[in-house]
Amino acid sequence: MALTNEQITAQNFKSFYNQIRPYLNGNVPTFANTFNKSDLYSTDEQFIGRWTDGKPIYQKTATFTCTATYQNQQTVDIGISNVDTAVSINGMVVLDNNVKIPVNTYANGTAYCATWLTDTDKIVFFNFYDNRIVNQPVTVTVQYTKSTDSAVTISDGTEYSTTEQIVGKWIDGRPIYQMTVQGTTPASSGTRVDVGLPTLAQIIDVEGYVVDKDDWTIFVGTQKQEGVVNQDFFVCHNVSGDSKIWFGCGSSTVNRPYTLTFRYIKSS
Repeated sequence: MALTNEQITAQNFKSFYNQIRPYLNGNVPTFANTFNKSDLYSTDEQFIGRWTDGKPIYQKTATFTCTATYQNQQTVDIGISNVDTAVSINGMVVLDNNVKIPVNTYANGTAYCATWLTDTDKIVFFNFYDNRIVNQPVTVTVQYTKSTDSAVTISDGTEYSTTEQIVGKWIDGRPIYQMTVQGTTPASSGTRVDVGLPTLAQIIDVEGYVVDKDDWTIFVGTQKQEGVVNQDFFVCHNVSGDSKIWFGCGSSTVNRPYTLTFRYIKSS
């Protein structure tokens, strides 16, 4: 189905969108703008894609004032951390006559200005032009990966995997991860267990089940029969602690196989 400009209405665009959604590789709910996701600029760090090594790519836009005089430089902290790969840096600088030129522009062998990320997670801004940009505003947008991340797959959340995958974006712009884990509940209730999750900032949601000693499937946070304590199955996480999961199990759900799917955000 193809649409011309004259045919685009709210209803037929929705139909078109629903038809192409299966071909978008699960990225529809992950990105605010599926068709050109990196063009949504924000002064908050946001997840926009995946780098060649599988790590998430983040983007952030910052504005600062040039204090570097001609043939000097300044270091600028724009509030990012744990940078691994600097994917790209671009932006604009304003001359004193209000002429706007791109960052990293060269003319007649002379650089107007240049920036890059250092190993201290800061931007180094060079003034290789003249003093016309001193005290003038500079806007840069940086894209980067983080050393604290590992390679991930991207999914719409309907594909369950024991490998960590990105399924969306949290309210503060950080990616939401999902991973399914399997194991055996501890021998006693109230025990904290390492189930293989990374260092967490917050668990957003958890779903799953345990198979009790009578081969009943008891879903997390529920009981087979109301008020029957020995069939309890609950899990909790202490955000001020490590990534171990606290299991609350009745006598029929200890030492039993479980399958749990966690959705979470990571500590920076």
